[in-house]
Amino acid sequence: MLSAITFKTVDEAVEIANDVIYGLAAAIWPVTSPLRIAWRARCAPARCMSNCYDADDLTVPFGGFKQSGMGRDKSLHALEKYTELKTSGSTCPESESVAGARTPALSVQSLKFLASAPRGFADLLVRELGACGAVQLRERSSGVAFTGTLESAYRACLWSRIANRVYLELAHFQARDADEFHAAVRRIDWAAHLGPGTTLACDFSGRHPRLLTLTSGR
Repeated sequence: MLSAITFKTVDEAVEIANDVIYGLAAAIWPVTSPLRIAWRARCAPARCMSNCYDADDLTVPFGGFKQSGMGRDKSLHALEKYTELKTSGSTCPESESVAGARTPALSVQSLKFLASAPRGFADLLVRELGACGAVQLRERSSGVAFTGTLESAYRACLWSRIANRVYLELAHFQARDADEFHAAVRRIDWAAHLGPGTTLACDFSGRHPRLLTLTSGR
């Protein structure tokens, strides 16, 4: 329920907003700049607005004070509440070390990836992936497509707080029918990605009715 109450002075508006057991949001309008500053400084609710209401997006923390709940959701600030910092380490036994041996470096080949993320968080994910070394970042409805090395993808898996999964693009092709689709899939060198004892789960997304023929009977 939204209550609209008239007031004559900012002092009166602050008293009305603060004299309740709840503290989620409050707004006043119309006011000038000096009054807006005084209002925001003295208003008790967690979200204090002027000349507007509910003007925010997913990058702005949301939550309340008093009996309007505790904690915040939305924004990177909220993600901090759902993550914990973990440090791990190990020693290398002498039997496993070889004098002069060098640790194999990750491939520097440029690959294409897609990092999936909740809808509305792509712009925040772009910043995370850029810090991991990803380039050519492109926002998509399902996440962020990017180019980079395996190292940048592993860094995204390790450090990203927003990405759900990081997918490696193995091939890109067009198929006019089911036969062309399965022929293109068979041309992929699966032995380079899967061992003899492993399995492969298949999934797809799309709306065109002909997509149904690509999965029937195969």
